[in-house]
Amino acid sequence: MEKGITRELSRFAVPINLGLIPKPIPIMIEGSYGSHGSGSFLNEYVNESNRYNKIICISGGVGITALLPKLLTLRDSPHKSKSTKIKLYWSSRSQSLVDSVQELFPTTVFSDPEKSCWDGIETHISVGTRLHLEEIIDTELTKSDDHTGTLVVVSGPKGMADSVRNLVTTRAKRGIVVKFIQESFEW
Repeated sequence: MEKGITRELSRFAVPINLGLIPKPIPIMIEGSYGSHGSGSFLNEYVNESNRYNKIICISGGVGITALLPKLLTLRDSPHKSKSTKIKLYWSSRSQSLVDSVQELFPTTVFSDPEKSCWDGIETHISVGTRLHLEEIIDTELTKSDDHTGTLVVVSGPKGMADSVRNLVTTRAKRGIVVKFIQESFEW
C-alpha cells in the first residue's frame, strides 16, 4: 500500500500504454556534490557550458577545493562550448593557499594585480579582504539578447553563499536568466 509522498506522486502517474503525456511536477533537488546533473559530477559544468554563455564561480577560502576539479575538467574537456566565458572570483585569507592553487594553472597576469587568467579561466583573486559580492553579481548578471544566461556557482562560508544566493535570486526575479548552484560543505 502506498503511503505519504509515494501516494501523492502516484496521482501524477500515467500508464505508458495510454500514450498520454504525464503532468509535469516542479521539483527542487538538494543534495551532495554533483546532484545537479546527470553522469559524472565532474562533467556537470561541461554540460552546463552548452546552456549558459557565462559560468561565474565565486569562492571563499578553502571553498576553492570544491570548484577546482570541476574547473580543471571543464578547462580540459573537448565537449565544452567554445563560446562560454568562465570567470572565478576567489577571496582567501592566505597568500600561500593562493600560490598553491595557482601552481595548477598556467597563469597570465594583467596590469590589475587582482586579475589574471588561469589557462582560459579569467580569475579575480582577493587576499585578506572579502569579495564585493553585490558589485560582482551586478557586473556579471546582465540581460542577454540570446537568452542563454549565466550559471553562478558558489562555494565557501555559509554567510557568503547565502549572500550570493539572495543577490542572484533578486536578479532572477527581474527577468535575468540565471542558474544558481551552491557547492556546500560542513562538519
